[in-house]
Amino acid sequence: NDTRESILRGGFYTTLVRPGLRLISLNTNYYASDNYWLYANSTDPLNQLEWLIQWLQYAEDNGEKVHIIAHHPPRTCFAAFGWN
Repeated sequence: NDTRESILRGGFYTTLVRPGLRLISLNTNYYASDNYWLYANSTDPLNQLEWLIQWLQYAEDNGEKVHIIAHHPPRTCFAAFGWN
């Protein structure tokens, strides 16, 4: 249910693949270098980065390993991440 709500809200989600392994999927379309809306408003869209930090902390606290997947390669998002 939480996964479905997260996908509908912003296209990012997390799921436990198996005990000890969590998958986090980010919607990096928000941070892509060709998303010119970021130049006007560089806040964290839908608080996705805050959400990511919370889940990474949860995974660490519970001894889980995490695989992070995304729509765009990290290099296309570095500038946007630097703004947040």
